[in-house]
Amino acid sequence: GIVRGGVIYQDWGGNSYTTCLVGNGDVGITGNGAISTSDALGGAIYTNSSLQIANNNSVLLRGNYEQQGSDYRLRSIYAGGRGDAISLSAAAGKSIEFRDSVYIASGSTVNLNADYTYLDEAGESVTIRQTGDIIFTGADTEQHLNDLLEAAGAGRTATAQEILNSRTTEVCAMSNLYGGRLRVEGGAVLKTSAGLTVAEDSNATVKIDNAELDAGTSDIAIGATGRLELSNGAIVRANEIIIDDEATLALSCSELQTRATFALSEAVAAGTTAYNTGNTVVIDGDLTLNGGATLVADNAHFIMTEGSVLTINASDEKKINLVLTLGTVYEPDVPITLFTGVESMRFIYNGTELTDSAAVNPGDFFTGAWINESTTFTYDAEAGTF
Repeated sequence: GIVRGGVIYQDWGGNSYTTCLVGNGDVGITGNGAISTSDALGGAIYTNSSLQIANNNSVLLRGNYEQQGSDYRLRSIYAGGRGDAISLSAAAGKSIEFRDSVYIASGSTVNLNADYTYLDEAGESVTIRQTGDIIFTGADTEQHLNDLLEAAGAGRTATAQEILNSRTTEVCAMSNLYGGRLRVEGGAVLKTSAGLTVAEDSNATVKIDNAELDAGTSDIAIGATGRLELSNGAIVRANEIIIDDEATLALSCSELQTRATFALSEAVAAGTTAYNTGNTVVIDGDLTLNGGATLVADNAHFIMTEGSVLTINASDEKKINLVLTLGTVYEPDVPITLFTGVESMRFIYNGTELTDSAAVNPGDFFTGAWINESTTFTYDAEAGTF
């Protein structure tokens, strides 16, 4: 069997090359494998140099696998990290969809939906914006693994660890989103251990739906006009999540008609009140909202626990736009609880930390149709609640 790169093998060899898959119609790379007793890498593509997938019609990678002995993992691409850049870009209305995992080592920069530039027949430079969808999904993982094992005559079904490994994409290099949407869904896990940045003025969206985005000890930064959208049990982990001026953080469970729980740690403290009918949205890390940002809470409220820090940087000129949509489970006389937490929660407004019980006029830092002159948050530092 092929040990590395079931379709494409590109080694560095002391030179910098770029493997290109650009300007095609629909592309399907399916059912390829790398097989070894110990170091099978890249079921479809193995590269130790640069890689560019851009400006095609829709691209689908599915059922590509690494087999090491009797262990299986769905994985389309293994990038060894010596390349200048890994570029994954989908044209407007098109997509690059990974139903297998991907591994990208440190040493490269990962650019998602960067502009695609080429020379036309007259030698003139032409630039095409790439505003499609980059999709990582684990919806079919278990079925694809079991089909693979059956075809191999393994006489068993996939283990839980094989399923998790096959749903987990690891990007060890800094990642940048320049347009369109990055979608992680269907139980997939995207680890971006060097951080993730949505470029300013890109109108780009990071959408995590029933999936996980894990930046480890690095940051996730959503630049101006960008959007971080969490729904249906999303989990986001980072050192800090920064929602910048004119960017949006949206928490929505409207499709399920349930309340989301917005938590800044993995666990909700015992005894706290959670307006939650089974769906939980989790953010593990500190959260900073800068003036001009928008916070959309659709059937959601907030739980901040165990050492989390919420920082509001706002002013009269640039406040946080809070859009709050109440759920149908509210009765008219039920109070709205926006924030709940524990004693170790910290709240910082314009550089001043609230350490004692204090009434805060939300009009000082939030603007929204539901806020009026009589609206007041009362912060209890001992309980860590508003």
